[in-house]
Amino acid sequence: MKRLCEDEHFTFAKEYFLFKTLEEVKENVFDGWWLFDSTPTTMF
Repeated sequence: MKRLCEDEHFTFAKEYFLFKTLEEVKENVFDGWWLFDSTPTTMF
């Protein structure tokens, strides 16, 4: 996430990279996602 945030080539693709641990995905796949700049978001 840090490397993506530092690379200016990914600035416009931020919405396409979602991050979450496998355990969190198993609990709730739709909510609780993070963009690489640490902004919370949902899958849809």
